[in-house]
Amino acid sequence: MMTDEERCRRVNNPPQCPKASDSLRIGLLSASPIAPNAIIRPAMSMSSVIIAGIAANDINRATIYAQEWASKKYSTAKHVEANFLLVPGICQPTDFRYSYELAGGALMDLGYVLSAARYFLGAEPVTCLSAKATPLPGSHEKVDNELEATLDFGKGKTAGIKCALSKEGLEEEVQEVTINTESHCLALKGYVLPHYGNTLTITELESGKVIKESLKFLYEEFSKILVTPSGLWLMKIAVLMEKTS
Repeated sequence: MMTDEERCRRVNNPPQCPKASDSLRIGLLSASPIAPNAIIRPAMSMSSVIIAGIAANDINRATIYAQEWASKKYSTAKHVEANFLLVPGICQPTDFRYSYELAGGALMDLGYVLSAARYFLGAEPVTCLSAKATPLPGSHEKVDNELEATLDFGKGKTAGIKCALSKEGLEEEVQEVTINTESHCLALKGYVLPHYGNTLTITELESGKVIKESLKFLYEEFSKILVTPSGLWLMKIAVLMEKTS
């Protein structure tokens, strides 16, 4: 019997199986946000079903949507390094984020680093390999102002996360994620609030070839496909990695 945690993990990352020659071929009408959970992921683990095509009223939208789910290289992410650091002054010592009674701490508000690691690795952490918490001087000693940890996600996948509610000496907010795959290194800046400015830099490890682009146009053109910033990044990653293959 599966635990609830394992069941939820398999829903988002179902096991894939070979397709039968006489599989039912399904075409999707609309690049909708509900299709992944409703039919695309379930079809991955069914030998008798193939998602054969996607139709939308915009050919570019349909193409990007299809590439998102067809990209093979993206799924080989091995290590993620996620940082979210705030400059001093944004969170005052009296802020609720520093309240021990309210379960305060860096991850209370800056848990995007953990979400990014889980999202891009497509798995859940199984072990904490190391962790270091630093309180704010003069604040509650059991409430972390800064947190740094290394997590094991199993099957050779790891992540390093670092977040701070007030990083001494920092002059500009840091929102960065680095994703290492078997063939590429992807560096994302501005992943939490990409509409304020962002870049995605992809480096092909073998050749050293670098591609750098902005996500800004995606919010205008594809906001109806996937509404989350991470979802938009995933589409952009899939497209760019197809270009470098």
